[in-house]
Amino acid sequence: MKKKVLLLSTLLMSQLIAQDNTFFIGANLGLSSYDYSKKDIKGSVNMSDLDSSAFLLDTEFGYKFSDEIFTTLNYQRVNFSEVNFNNYYLSLNYKFSDIGYGYKPYAGIIYGKSQMKWDKSPISSVINDSSASSDMYGLQIGAKYSLADSIDLTATYQYIKIDHQTDLSVLGSTSEIQNNYLGNLMLGFRYSF
Repeated sequence: MKKKVLLLSTLLMSQLIAQDNTFFIGANLGLSSYDYSKKDIKGSVNMSDLDSSAFLLDTEFGYKFSDEIFTTLNYQRVNFSEVNFNNYYLSLNYKFSDIGYGYKPYAGIIYGKSQMKWDKSPISSVINDSSASSDMYGLQIGAKYSLADSIDLTATYQYIKIDHQTDLSVLGSTSEIQNNYLGNLMLGFRYSF
């Protein structure tokens, strides 16, 4: 039985690798904004407003199932002045037909894990929670433009729901910061092989 599974796996992988331009790698640079809310539990913890926009870097490894359907495995780093996010996610996308001038739009769903870490405390005291992890899910829309057979330029917008919570406590007062979502706008390239 193990030999049959190994043989079938080897045949399947050789078929996938033999197809031209089935796999791709890419990199994206962009801007991110995030939404957060503060909830007072006991008393009120005074804090300054947090930066809500930052630069991001996103890398991807992808596979094209067909001319219309592709998937990606991504790592994304978003650095705000007080907090940063490391996002690891999968996307499943549908590419539409050419809308003219060589632009091909696509839409997809995102699911993965997000890790948040505070670089600077939002209050003038020691922060109780300096990191948090949460599931992330969302939608993305974008378009690609082919420069050559193997090189594409991409533009993507993502709406990603996150659920990080940070507990703050100072002099008997307790509050929570809830991170709600990220909105990302990215430009990048893909190289197919």
